Amino acid sequence: MQAITIKYLPATHTKGSRFKATAAAGSITLGYDHALNTEGNVKAAVSALLAKLGWTEANGYTVGWAVGQMSSGVWAAVALDSYSTI
Repeated sequence: MQAITIKYLPATHTKGSRFKATAAAGSITLGYDHALNTEGNVKAAVSALLAKLGWTEANGYTVGWAVGQMSSGVWAAVALDSYSTI
């Protein structure tokens, strides 16, 4: 299973603030949802990428995901399944 990194992208002259979720299989960028806090936006970006890649329960993927922020400010999401246990 691939890990997902989520990075905050600040506003530019032409685009508003956004979050970009990236895995080896692909990426997605979502605009900042002001109705959510930062962690909510991170989770929304992960959910959108999972849906885009087809990594959903409807397609047989039943693992949960955990998110956390690294010291660099980048967030990471990792799958919680029996194969990734330490």
